[in-house]
Amino acid sequence: MIEGAGERAAPDAPGSADPVGESGGAEIIPLGRVAPTAASIGAELRRAREAVGLSLRDVAARTKIRMGLLEAIEVGEYDRLPALTYAVGFVKAYARIVGLDPQAAAARFRAESGREEPAPHVVDLQPLDERRLPSRGLVAASVGAAVLGVGLLVALGLRPTPPPPPEGPPTAPPPAAVPRAAAVVAPPAGLPAPTVVLAARDDVWIRVSDPAGGDRLFEGILRKGETFAVPPQPGLVLRAGRAGSVEVRIGDEVLPPLGGPAEVLRAQPLDVKSLKAAAERRSGLELPVPSPAG
Repeated sequence: MIEGAGERAAPDAPGSADPVGESGGAEIIPLGRVAPTAASIGAELRRAREAVGLSLRDVAARTKIRMGLLEAIEVGEYDRLPALTYAVGFVKAYARIVGLDPQAAAARFRAESGREEPAPHVVDLQPLDERRLPSRGLVAASVGAAVLGVGLLVALGLRPTPPPPPEGPPTAPPPAAVPRAAAVVAPPAGLPAPTVVLAARDDVWIRVSDPAGGDRLFEGILRKGETFAVPPQPGLVLRAGRAGSVEVRIGDEVLPPLGGPAEVLRAQPLDVKSLKAAAERRSGLELPVPSPAG
């Protein structure tokens, strides 16, 4: 018999090396978080805040951002932050308060967080051509012709008779349609309550963006009856395919239309002062309709 044929390999000794030991294993970072290092944007914001002598509560009071969100930025817990658009706005506001470059801070935050903005669903809704709309003269002539035709029928005694009621048992009226609840696009917790709301009188394409930062908060079709709450962020502008289909509300006040039914809004600032000034200018362009002679 050959020696060693039935022998088995000896098990590893208790003190043998482990490829991933308890002391040599890498720290596991949860998904959506980054390890707070001295080079992270959160750490740099914290150092800048301490350098200017501000507490986290001071920054929260000046930016109107909750302390919990500011703390999440500093320690790299990005999964506690809302959508990327709002999170980038928080980082920019924080950077301005402590004297850092907001654009550079936002770029570093995007790179560190690894989050991507959702691709907007854009529907091509071309603005109406004013030349295709009937003129005021044509509308007035059509109304006058209709009135004249009804008067002629009455003069000749040819009054239209109502149709006879249908035979058979009366049918129950159909149930009243339940209107679809208006969709409200509102900012997440951490921002103060918005004062400017955009409401769609008809389906209309709009874009709410920050040209300075390159952020687009909303772009797409706002359906009839839906509203969009504008975040209280400086520098936002509105572009709309049909200005007359967008109703602007500031608190309980409804402003006059910012344009005609086929007029395109290019870059209307969305701060309260600019909106009221634009509405006043538009109201001044509207000519009063003369009252008929008594």
